[in-house]
Amino acid sequence: AAALEWAQSLNPLSGGDQALEGALQGLAHNDPAAAAATLSQIPHGSDSHDFVREIAHQWAEEDVASTLAWAETLPERDQVHAMEALAHTWAQQDPQSAATWAEGLPPNSEVNRHAIGEVANQWAEADPLAASKWIGSLPAGELRDMAAERLVEHITPSDPHAAFQWAMSASNVEHQTDMMHHVLERWHENDPQAAQATFDAVSLSGEQRERLNDVFQKPNE
Repeated sequence: AAALEWAQSLNPLSGGDQALEGALQGLAHNDPAAAAATLSQIPHGSDSHDFVREIAHQWAEEDVASTLAWAETLPERDQVHAMEALAHTWAQQDPQSAATWAEGLPPNSEVNRHAIGEVANQWAEADPLAASKWIGSLPAGELRDMAAERLVEHITPSDPHAAFQWAMSASNVEHQTDMMHHVLERWHENDPQAAQATFDAVSLSGEQRERLNDVFQKPNE
């Protein structure tokens, strides 16, 4: 506490911002609840986003419920960052509960999008099969496409065929094409014949086929 008071007393031009940052980072690590209580004392105009993320991350490792209650009191500019960090940590501990919470956030809000994306990313990395079942249960639209993209990124190296099927499931054509391009490009590096066969067999628009065909024009090093 004394170190924090000293750091806050410094003029930003004399290194006050750096000292404050160090004090808050240390407090967030050692006592995130105290850091959360102190956050409101940061001088107006300071960029608090990194501190908010660090507090949420550290606190969620100990107490998800208290972290969530705190995050809900934050102004919108900080709440998004806190909720995203909370989703990241919570999904590592209990992805199903984190997913249920993320789905219940205000539809299509920035908080909702960030939380769904973080849960999908963490779950897909830890357990792609379970994550795929959850993502498949989401209603078609932007959020499902975003979650599917996270899954595609994780499973492309090990199962490009499944990744390609997920890419094709995107409801937005531009997003769908981008994901298919991502999968085919990496698939072609490891198994060009299988990638080519899948590309030849799939039903695509002329515009999509022209866009994706450039994958097969590149030399396979």
